[in-house]
Amino acid sequence: MYEHDQGEKRNSSIVDIILVIGLLILIMFAGQLVSALSNAIGDVWARVALIAVVIIAAGLVYLYRLDRYRYMFYHQDGGQIYDERFGEMVDVVYDEPYGTFIVKRGVADKGKEKLRIALDEMVALAPPEGKAEYCALPTMRCTKGFAKSAHLLVYERDGERRAVLFHPDGILAGHIEAKLRERAQAPE
Repeated sequence: MYEHDQGEKRNSSIVDIILVIGLLILIMFAGQLVSALSNAIGDVWARVALIAVVIIAAGLVYLYRLDRYRYMFYHQDGGQIYDERFGEMVDVVYDEPYGTFIVKRGVADKGKEKLRIALDEMVALAPPEGKAEYCALPTMRCTKGFAKSAHLLVYERDGERRAVLFHPDGILAGHIEAKLRERAQAPE
């Protein structure tokens, strides 16, 4: 299985510093903001406005920094690995069938499954510059990045072609393309 977490590629140090500085400024001036607003709109409404701003800021930080997509592709059919606990080779058994592509959305290691595509449903993987021929398909967006730079995985389910827009790294895209070529070359 190969797993790619979309959030890992972000250069977050500058954004994190800006967020921390912004939150510190908000905390330092919260009292002054409330007293300035209380003169204008009243004490109760000033506190409600401050609480609303804090909740909105926390929600934006969650959406921007913590919420992310994880892509998993089962490109191997098990095998054996050395397990130090037993001091011998053990069989690897995956929970998903060979060639399954899964998209999860969530925080850290927890996530809710958004999409599952079997290998026999996959039609094509279109790179950012080759998506034009699939633009009319119903598309599920599974990325927080720009659509212009995303890949498009085309699949067919229930007689209808659909697509998913996502940002794989080079390794994940290579595994999917290899499995699609392998399946196309296999005798039926």
